[in-house]
Amino acid sequence: MMDFFNSQKKNIELLLKEFFSKKQSSFREINKWGGDVLKRLYSFTSAGKMIRGGLVVLFFRLYSKGNVDDALRAGAAMELFQSAFLIHDDIMDRDNMRRGKPSFFYQYGLLGERNAFSDPIHFGESMGICAGDLSFFLGFEMLSSMKANPEIVRRAIDMCTEEIGFVTIAQMQDVYFGNLKESPEEKDILKLYLYKTGRYTFSLPMKLGALLAGRDEEILAKIERIGNLLGIIFQIKDDEIGLFGEESEIGKPVGSDIKENKKSFYLYYLEKSASTRQRTRLKNILTSGKVSVKDISFIRDMILELEINKKINTKMNEMISQSRTLIEELPVSYPEYRGILEGLLDYSLNRNK
Repeated sequence: MMDFFNSQKKNIELLLKEFFSKKQSSFREINKWGGDVLKRLYSFTSAGKMIRGGLVVLFFRLYSKGNVDDALRAGAAMELFQSAFLIHDDIMDRDNMRRGKPSFFYQYGLLGERNAFSDPIHFGESMGICAGDLSFFLGFEMLSSMKANPEIVRRAIDMCTEEIGFVTIAQMQDVYFGNLKESPEEKDILKLYLYKTGRYTFSLPMKLGALLAGRDEEILAKIERIGNLLGIIFQIKDDEIGLFGEESEIGKPVGSDIKENKKSFYLYYLEKSASTRQRTRLKNILTSGKVSVKDISFIRDMILELEINKKINTKMNEMISQSRTLIEELPVSYPEYRGILEGLLDYSLNRNK
């Protein structure tokens, strides 16, 4: 399964390299930051696994043996959108590390320190915001360069515009939740998972690929249901890795979501199941803005002691079962690619970063 995605990652990297190379001359004419930000954006985007981009190509191949160029362009656009979200997320979450390296805004903050700027942190954040905005614009430019029927191109751009709007609104909810002392309801957390991560990580690229292959709305609706489930599973697994993973593997400090008081199923069930003493300490940790290794160990121990992981695994297993059924029932033109989709579900469950 990963062989397919790794090969598409290489193809998308080549496309982005060519695309960025063509932008260099005009950007450099403006000022020195034009070339600098393109270099950093290419490096940042290429460092990802590019699963979203690969999904566009996979779902194109499920329905077409035709020229894959437009699917690769749409896949590259998805990766540029992803870079934009990550750059902005790291600023909001105050994460100085991403994929084991300084996060995008922090790179500029370090540059500000080397130049003895009066406020290098603010300089880095400001430059990061600009870079994230640029990555969105470049993504839409990549989409508009597709050679497909103009109506399909328009539909693809509309789909991406709508979904990016959903992600942004969900992110606002996430920021709001992070400032609450109490946990929101389970249904609200599930909705946050769906619109902040799930849909644009899975449903959107999957539908884009099928759209470019000429599939109708009925098929796109079936694909969306699969993508929504895969996206929620992916986010729940992300929460688990954020709590139980190793910093050397996940590329950022363990417990960073706890520091930002990110609401998750784990915290929801902890608050519901904890004793008064445990709940008091948990709230103190979540509202302190500082999380120690001891605090993370306390939360991990609580999760295991109260069997929170078992409750969440039960929910995940229900979604996994639904996903497998929907994948088996999905009408495809080239079923040899269905196994890659099934493998992606297994990968989502077993990944450690």
